[in-house]
Amino acid sequence: FPTRRSSDLGVSNLSLIEGIERLERMKDHLRFLKVLDGIKADFDVVLIDCPPSVSEMTVQILLAVDELLIPVQPEQKAIAGLVIVQKEIIKANKRRLRIQNPLRISGIVPTIFNPNLSVHLNNLKYIETIAQTLRCPVLPAVRRLTAVTEASTYGQPLKVYKPSSPANDDMARIVDCLFAETAASV
Repeated sequence: FPTRRSSDLGVSNLSLIEGIERLERMKDHLRFLKVLDGIKADFDVVLIDCPPSVSEMTVQILLAVDELLIPVQPEQKAIAGLVIVQKEIIKANKRRLRIQNPLRISGIVPTIFNPNLSVHLNNLKYIETIAQTLRCPVLPAVRRLTAVTEASTYGQPLKVYKPSSPANDDMARIVDCLFAETAASV
């Protein structure tokens, strides 16, 4: 967990799995919300990267966070997972209405996208349909590029590993969309 300054960064790793398992064994259904409430007051933004599966921890996070950004590969299995997440979001919002505001979905980000594959283009249309149901935008796609995988393998941000990668432009477009949406809602 990060220390208590708004400029701090807490990086997750596999050792957090133990903490997640302990948190899941606790009986309090709002346990993660209570943990996060203790941290949120000291930070402007707290980002939580969820595992790519629906578990008790995912449900806890959906109850605790204010906003959600959903990355999804334009592949059939990933989209099937998105449909499950969509159902969990609907259930979580029903529970959230008793304790706080509904979950805000900033958007869905297609990742590892290849615009030359017809299956990706077709699956993007299905992602857009799900986004309409969730009342959120589909943000610009992050293209499938070798540099993205390599940067992750070497544990470096893409901007550091390969500043000239077109995927950096993809990320910039996503950030621009998120900032534009935030400015419009203020």
